[in-house]
Amino acid sequence: METSVKGNGGWLQLLDQLFLLSWRKLIVALVVCGLAAGVVWTVVEAFDRRMLVLDGLAAVAFYAGTLVIPLYLIVGLVYTAVRRLQPKQYLLLSRWTLLVLPAFVVAVLLHNFVYALFYPAFLREDGDEGIFFVVALLGIPIYLVVVLVYSAWVWVGRLRSKTSGH
Repeated sequence: METSVKGNGGWLQLLDQLFLLSWRKLIVALVVCGLAAGVVWTVVEAFDRRMLVLDGLAAVAFYAGTLVIPLYLIVGLVYTAVRRLQPKQYLLLSRWTLLVLPAFVVAVLLHNFVYALFYPAFLREDGDEGIFFVVALLGIPIYLVVVLVYSAWVWVGRLRSKTSGH
């Protein structure tokens, strides 16, 4: 598949092909994440660092499942929202922007799920899953603050225009 990149439209098409999420891309990413976890479990439990090639494969699978795929899903979700929605749809306080509150719970659950999937590797390296943890702890609260500030700004602007008669 050859993609020509001419001008901004070509780059936009390329970005759309890479990052616009679909159900198919989501399912493939989750299956690959599960397969990566299976590789890590198999290598860590069965071979216990005796074979360097398999240990390298486990490391690649570990980083793919705990870093690359979650980051791709988050970037894809944000890119899809920005491309498909108007800024007022995801920046003004509404029932749709409040769906970020259940997203916080989902991020916490995904953090625990990914940690459980890759538990042997995390135990061996004395680490923890960080992507969904940071999303839950920083990303979602920062988004809520931005939504509240932007909504207040728009609300004050509307009040000023009503009082000034415009």
